[in-house]
Amino acid sequence: MKAIHFLLAAVVAIGATQAGAQRLPVPIVNHENVVVQRASGQPATAADVRKAIFAAADATGRKWVLSEPTPGQLIATYHVRTHTVVTEVRYSGSQFSVRYSDSVNMKYAPGGPSGTGVIHPFYNQWVQDFVHAVRLELNKT
Repeated sequence: MKAIHFLLAAVVAIGATQAGAQRLPVPIVNHENVVVQRASGQPATAADVRKAIFAAADATGRKWVLSEPTPGQLIATYHVRTHTVVTEVRYSGSQFSVRYSDSVNMKYAPGGPSGTGVIHPFYNQWVQDFVHAVRLELNKT
C-alpha cells in the first residue's frame, strides 16, 4: 500500500513540476521616455541614440533585427525557435521608448491589469536586456 502511495505522490510531483514549467503570462512592461544619459555628460543627438540602439541590438547576444520605417522610429524584432517579438522603438536626442508591437507564440492577450496586455515573462526580460544594453552603449560615449 505504501508503494502505491509513493508512486502516486511521484506522479503528482512530476505533473506539478511540468505545470510549473509552463510560465503564466504577465503584464507587458513598456519602457516609456527613458532618459538618455551619456558618460561624458554631453547632450546626445538623435543620431547618437540611433547608433547606440543599433550597437545594443548586437551587444545583447540576441539577434535583434532593426528596421527604420521613419526617422526617429525603429522596429526591433527578435526571433528565437518558434517565438517572435516585435517592439517599436522611438528615439530622440534626449529620450527613447520601447513599446510592445506584436508577437507570435508568446501567450499574448489584450487587457490585463495594466491595460497593455499580458505576455510570456521572457518578453519582458528580453526587452529589459535590450533597454539596458542601449543605456550601456550610451554610457560609452
